[in-house]
Amino acid sequence: MRINQHVIELFHKYSWPGNVRELKNVLTSAICSLEENESELDISHLPVRIMENMSTVETAPKRNASKATLVEASNSAEREAILVALKRTGFNKSLTARELGISRTKLYKKMQQLGIS
Repeated sequence: MRINQHVIELFHKYSWPGNVRELKNVLTSAICSLEENESELDISHLPVRIMENMSTVETAPKRNASKATLVEASNSAEREAILVALKRTGFNKSLTARELGISRTKLYKKMQQLGIS
């Protein structure tokens, strides 16, 4: 099994609040999500919470944090996670919902709420 360079870069940027235990759990979860024919661990195999955290971290410098409300920040992170997952799955909503760990109905509602067409 190989680990994609993007995953390694993301691991370097992530703050790892759970330290080594969290890293171990993330890797275990990602490896378990590999399909039989896959030999490379990529970003699509990582838990959604990692991507949500990274999208917040990466977009934070672009915004004035003092003006952002918690709801705005949460919506921004959710929107980014959904868009990333949609792109990764070729805009297949069933696969996107499965990847995000939510039902397809909830995905459609979230997309409508967040203005994603």
